[in-house]
Amino acid sequence: MKREIPTITISCGKNDMFMHPPCNSTGNTTSSINYTTWTANDSKYGPAIINLDKSLRTLPESTTYVRPDFVFYTPPSQPFIQPDIPYVVPNPSEVTKKTNPVIVNKKNIDKSVNFRKSGDFANALKSCDEALKANPKYLDGWNEKAVIYIYKAEYKNAIESCDTAIKIDPKYFYAYKNKAVALRKSGDYENAFKSCDEALKINPKYLDGWNEKAVIYIYLDLIIENTIISVIKKMRPDDGIIGEEGGVINSKNGVRWIIDPIDGTMNYLHNIPHWCISIACEKLINEQWTTIVGVVYDVLKNEFFSAIQGYGAKINNNKLFVLKTKSLQKALIATEFSYNIATRLEQISMISNLVNVVKDIRSTGSSALDICWIALGRFDGFFESDLSYWDWAAASLILREAGGKVSPFQQGIIASNPLIHKQLIKRISLK
Repeated sequence: MKREIPTITISCGKNDMFMHPPCNSTGNTTSSINYTTWTANDSKYGPAIINLDKSLRTLPESTTYVRPDFVFYTPPSQPFIQPDIPYVVPNPSEVTKKTNPVIVNKKNIDKSVNFRKSGDFANALKSCDEALKANPKYLDGWNEKAVIYIYKAEYKNAIESCDTAIKIDPKYFYAYKNKAVALRKSGDYENAFKSCDEALKINPKYLDGWNEKAVIYIYLDLIIENTIISVIKKMRPDDGIIGEEGGVINSKNGVRWIIDPIDGTMNYLHNIPHWCISIACEKLINEQWTTIVGVVYDVLKNEFFSAIQGYGAKINNNKLFVLKTKSLQKALIATEFSYNIATRLEQISMISNLVNVVKDIRSTGSSALDICWIALGRFDGFFESDLSYWDWAAASLILREAGGKVSPFQQGIIASNPLIHKQLIKRISLK
């Protein structure tokens, strides 16, 4: 009766100690023992196949795994080892005659990294190609090749290298991240975000993935702000500008613009469809900057909030009016939280003053939209103790023109319909 070739899977255990359920003389699995010390005393079963488990990331150098009818030498330590290559070792004598392809690949990739860091991209690519010639499915080879192409600003080639790695292993999240970098640098921000999301879907704790997503956001923020600034400068070259991302131009004529290119940053980063663009125009009146025009655009919902001082507020072409809620007990209140932990703790104390006396409390992630939603009648009030001016400059005018009230509060504001305004200030200010 023909015996099946046994399959031995090596997987990573605690502290990189490899545990393995070896076969006994009958071919059945015995209890797990330390694989680095395991030997068998039965040599009649012929060849074996060793599969590297997908969880395997590091192997100790020069460790020999011994069975009388095969020998397997591990490669040097490296960040990732191919999970899908079976090593078939007929007998010990043949092993010593062969060069482990993983070792060769690792050496070539190490050379490639050194060449790349020195700026010698031609030899870096050559070393990558040698590794991939030995093993066309070597994921780290395709990943390194993508990085070289990114350094060379050959983004199309970088994307193709990443796609090749992804085709070999759809769960190889490093390739998704480098693809995102190449897409971002080529100006395709939408697909760059998607590629980042794929990497983070596979490994939510992949810090480089989150970092790249933040970088893409900053690029987009800057592009939106610079686009708005370029239009204003072309039409009104003497106006001043204050932008969230640092676009500051002094006014020459007593008029300035306040720009928040994306209000709702964290929502945007986490694919939560609730963010907006906010722009206010101010005029210097009696030596004080006064908001005369405000617009807040919820891009995804296509809700365009606008107001001109003294002319009311609108959403698209419809007039806006606040609700006439008279008591906090019937009021739906919105708030947002500071990025500063100490300030957040203070804000929680403020919420505790409200939670038992209001209808409910919401936090949507966009202060500008919270305030506009009071004007629209979705909320009755809003407070936040730590805001930047561009967060509320446009929305506050929209709310006032819809019949609402806005008061300064610490480093932020309190906003509501006029009937509950004093009640809201009193409850939030309790110590």
